[in-house]
Amino acid sequence: MKHSWSAAVFAVLFGLTACPLAAQDEEDALEAPAGEEEAQAPEPAPKAAPKSAPKPKSVPKAEAKPAPKQALTPPPPPALPTAEERAKSQLTFAQNIFKSASEDILPSIGEQAEAYLWEFRDNPEADQAQYLKAEVDERRGESIAAITDFIKLFYEYPQTELKMNAKQKMFLLVDKKLNKKLKPQITEIARGPREGLDRPQRFAAFLRAMAALKESVFYQPLREEFREYLRRYPGHEDAGDITFEFGQLHLQNGNYQNAILLYQKVLAVYKEGALAAKAQIGVGDTYAQALKDYNKAVEAYQAVTKKFAAYPEAGDAYVKLATIFDQNLKQPDLALETLDKIIANYAGTDSAYAAYLEMSRIQKERNKDHSKAVAALQAASKMFAGEERAAEALKKASEIAGDDLQDDTFKAKLLKDLVENCPQCKGAPAALWDAGQVYERRLKAPGEALPVYKRLVADYPADAHVKDAQKRIRELSK
Repeated sequence: MKHSWSAAVFAVLFGLTACPLAAQDEEDALEAPAGEEEAQAPEPAPKAAPKSAPKPKSVPKAEAKPAPKQALTPPPPPALPTAEERAKSQLTFAQNIFKSASEDILPSIGEQAEAYLWEFRDNPEADQAQYLKAEVDERRGESIAAITDFIKLFYEYPQTELKMNAKQKMFLLVDKKLNKKLKPQITEIARGPREGLDRPQRFAAFLRAMAALKESVFYQPLREEFREYLRRYPGHEDAGDITFEFGQLHLQNGNYQNAILLYQKVLAVYKEGALAAKAQIGVGDTYAQALKDYNKAVEAYQAVTKKFAAYPEAGDAYVKLATIFDQNLKQPDLALETLDKIIANYAGTDSAYAAYLEMSRIQKERNKDHSKAVAALQAASKMFAGEERAAEALKKASEIAGDDLQDDTFKAKLLKDLVENCPQCKGAPAALWDAGQVYERRLKAPGEALPVYKRLVADYPADAHVKDAQKRIRELSK
C-alpha cells in the first residue's frame, strides 16, 4: 500500500496517534524507490518476536511566545469629597481644636469660622460656625464682639438649636461688660427678627437694631458687620438704607469724613427720592454739628430745599438753616424769614411745628420780644389743635407769660386754653391744677380758683392732683 509522506508529517504535527501497522507501512513506503512496481514477496523469514511499534519521532514544538505584558491599570481613585463635605470636615476640625486651643491659634480658628460662613452660610451646620466665632471672641477677651456675634446668630439662624446656650453666654457677658440700663434693650433685640424675612432682610434688621442702641462700645464690631452686609448684598433693595445708616453710625462715633463719603455714595447711586434727601440732610448735619463748617452746612441744607422740596426733609432743612442763621451766623431776621417759609409751605408737618418752636425761641432769646414768643406758640397750638404738641406749646407759652411777661392772669388763661384745646392730653389735669394755684396763690382770686378745682375733680377723678383739689374745694367753700 502506497502512503504519502506529507500525511505522516501532518499526523505528527497535530498529535494524531497511528496504529502500528500503519506506521510500518509508512517506513516501507519510504524505503521503496520512487515509481517502482510492487515486487514479488520474498520467502518468509522465520518469525521473530514481534517488535513493538516504534514511537513516532518527536518533532520539537515551536516555543510558545509569551503573551505581551499588559500595562498595570491603577485602581480608580476614590471619590473625592464634595466642597460642602470638605468644609464640614474643616469646621469639625476647628471645633475640636478649639476645645484645647492655645491663645496664639485662636485667631486662626476664628478665621476658619468666618471663611466657612462666607462660602457655606446656607448649610445646615452654618449656625455652628457662627457660634464658634462668638466663642473664639469670648475666649480672646473680645466681649463686645462676642455679644455682637451671639446676637447675630439669632438673626441669621433664628431656628438654631444653639440659641439657649448662646443666650446664656451672651447675658453673662452683658452683665459683666455693659451698663445695666442696656440689658432690657439687649434682651429685646435678642428676641430676633420677626417672621417672614429672608436672610438679607434679617441681617439688615440686626444692623438697624444694634445701631439704634447708639452705644460707642459697639462701633468697631458693627463697622465690620455693616461692611460685610454691603459686600454680601450690594444689589439688595435694603442696601441703600444700610449705606445711609452706616453713615449715621460713623457720624455718631466721630468718623465724620467716612460719614460724608457714605452719604455722597447714596446721593450718587439713588440721586432722587426720599433716601437721597435723607443723605443730603446727613451731609448738612455732619458739617453743622460735627465739623462746625456752617457755610458748607448752609450749602447742603439749601440743596435739600431745592432738590427735594417735595419731601419732609426739605422742611427739616429749612429749620436747621434758620438755626444756623440765628445761632451761628448771627442773622436772626434771615432766620425768621426762613421759618415763615416753612410754616407757609409745610403746614401741619413736624417741620412746621419745629419752626414755631424755633421762632418762639428767637423772639424770646434774641429779640427779647416775649409777646411774639408767646404768639408763635399760640399759633402752633391752633395748627395742631387736639394733639399733644398743642398742649406742649401752650404749656411753654404759659411759662413765658408768667416768668417773662409777669402776667399771671395771662398765664392762667393759657393753662385753661390748654385744657380746652386738648382735654384728653396727658397734661390737661396738671394744667387745671396749676391754673387753680395761680388764681388762688398769685392772683388772690379764690372765686376763680374754685370752678377750676371742681372741673379737675369731675373730669379727671383718677388724677394724682384730685385729693389736693378736693381739699382746696373744702377750704374755699367754707
